[in-house]
Amino acid sequence: MLTLWPRLQPFAAMLVLPAGALVLLRIYRWKPTLYRERPDLMALMAGYAWLGVGLLLMARAWWLPTHYSAPLHAFTIGALGTLASTVMLRQAILRAKAQPESEWTFLLLVTLFATATILRLLALEAGDAWLNMLWGAALAWSLAWLLVASRLWYWIRRLPAPRPSAK
Repeated sequence: MLTLWPRLQPFAAMLVLPAGALVLLRIYRWKPTLYRERPDLMALMAGYAWLGVGLLLMARAWWLPTHYSAPLHAFTIGALGTLASTVMLRQAILRAKAQPESEWTFLLLVTLFATATILRLLALEAGDAWLNMLWGAALAWSLAWLLVASRLWYWIRRLPAPRPSAK
């Protein structure tokens, strides 16, 4: 609501800035280094970190005259892409009665989504190289979702057979 009136956007930025910092502080207090053996949880933390980055970028966009699309890309490509793909893949693995920590693709997915997000954010200020950065972001994003689709297909084929219904 505060962002509807341009004069109140700096006030909204002062509220969103600590929210973004608190999200990142929460992740730091979870001690992510303790979960090196759990790439699935590391991927979820990385997706959550993009929410914090998006909030910080939103505060910056409301405080300074910059690109308003930067937070949107951090939220959609970074946070939503990483979190949605990780949750879908973890659920498929758990339904197949396997261990998510054994899945090798989580860190690669985080890398691909982070690459797509960073390239997309950098393209806003890239000058003549903006189109190449957009193509690079689109390639990384597409490869990430192709990897998700292939791994979902792999795990769905390993689902246990449904039990016959008792009548």
